[in-house]
Amino acid sequence: MVDYDESGREIITARGYRVGNVPPGSVWWSFLLRGVFATALGLFALLWPTLSVSVLALAVGFYLIADGTAGLIAALRAGARDRALLQPVVSLAIGTVLVLWPEGSLQLLLAAFGAWLGVVGLNQVLNARQFAAGDPARTALLAIGAIVALLGLVLLLSPGGGLVLITWAIGLAALVVGAHLSFFALQLRRLQRGLDVRRP
Repeated sequence: MVDYDESGREIITARGYRVGNVPPGSVWWSFLLRGVFATALGLFALLWPTLSVSVLALAVGFYLIADGTAGLIAALRAGARDRALLQPVVSLAIGTVLVLWPEGSLQLLLAAFGAWLGVVGLNQVLNARQFAAGDPARTALLAIGAIVALLGLVLLLSPGGGLVLITWAIGLAALVVGAHLSFFALQLRRLQRGLDVRRP
């Protein structure tokens, strides 16, 4: 279905997902790429849990910069000017702090990564609400987004702990985020295919 907003721009609607003049699946690759980055960070942290704080901070920092860059490119390509820019900008800012100051404390690392997870989770909950009410993907995305946001809150409020425990927590959280972003990418791709089929 094609509709128009108050400024005359074409709006494409598919299963309740509304986007400007950019099809919803045109940026699916960004979410998949970010999911791959998060999975790589998770595996790195779980396979080498005895990393120093500096190495772990650098790994998280470079991941956040890569995530923010991919998200920013996709948001700008889609013509986003509002909430879609928030997560990439936060990722770039936190990643830059961790890369420039990797010798910071474990508490700083936990707070930075926890804050980022909170933003990711809340952003994905808002994204999930754009799917139609009866779509099973909406329920799954809402649940996963809420879990990610809760993980972020736990890390943000955590009093700290041993390096190995924190590394495992970051690794597991990164794997959850990676799975979530990959799932969201596949849902966007599905929406794009639905639009392609409906077009003459």
